Amino acid sequence: MFTVLTHQPCEQAGLKALYRTPAIITLVLLLVSVVILVSVTLIQIHKQEVLSPGLKYGIVLDAGSSRTTVYVYQWPAEKENNTGVVSQTFKCSVKGSGISSYGNNPQEAPKAFEDCMGKVKGQVPAHLHGSTRIYLGATAGMRLLRLQNETAAKEVLASIQSYFKAQPFDFRGAQIISGQEEGVYGWITANYLMGNFLEKNLWHMWVHPHGVETTGALDLGGASTQISFVAGEKVGLNTSDIVQVSLYGYMYTLYTHSFQCYGRNEAEKRFLAMLFQ
Repeated sequence: MFTVLTHQPCEQAGLKALYRTPAIITLVLLLVSVVILVSVTLIQIHKQEVLSPGLKYGIVLDAGSSRTTVYVYQWPAEKENNTGVVSQTFKCSVKGSGISSYGNNPQEAPKAFEDCMGKVKGQVPAHLHGSTRIYLGATAGMRLLRLQNETAAKEVLASIQSYFKAQPFDFRGAQIISGQEEGVYGWITANYLMGNFLEKNLWHMWVHPHGVETTGALDLGGASTQISFVAGEKVGLNTSDIVQVSLYGYMYTLYTHSFQCYGRNEAEKRFLAMLFQ
């Protein structure tokens, strides 16, 4: 009798403890989840405080065959896998034709920039002017001028360089880019704007989109046309039209080709010449 009386309370206590076990486990898991969530949040806040010293700015002048456009960009000081997350904050179209039209009077070329550059100075904080890089890239119009009159092309660039060296920004050069470079830049721009390189996850962190494919780019300019797209695996890397680009920690193998004199303006010239004949 005493044995039964002695063990019955123990058995009941064991059963009660057994019934409470799932509730205890659930409570523990909930507490652990809360701790993890709070920890991650604090880490993200601390990371933003430590790694966000401010914004950086950059200025790019796209000197096309028919016109020049000035762009102002900004991005956080920290990068994502060695590549900045850039956003455009200002755009200004330079009055007049492209810089290649100044082949006969190179010294007049910089005057066209005055209006836009005055506006750009107001877009970038004054204390950052000296550290803000500015770069001019000329495309097919200047490539054609260089073929026709190399001396004139050099004089136009020299005049522009003298002008920008006198500006308060960190001038990094004015040069004629190749058709291949123009094609690559067009492909990067198109896919960047489509969100094919980066997206934000639930933690508001930039990550590479899962399963997203890139898009080919066909750029119809004034004096040339560029086509660029990710090359297939079977394409050999020894061809002159293959370029490798590293963006946000990923390597892309591109096929890019520029068709000189197949832009809109040059096509019109050839069409008019055929009509006159």
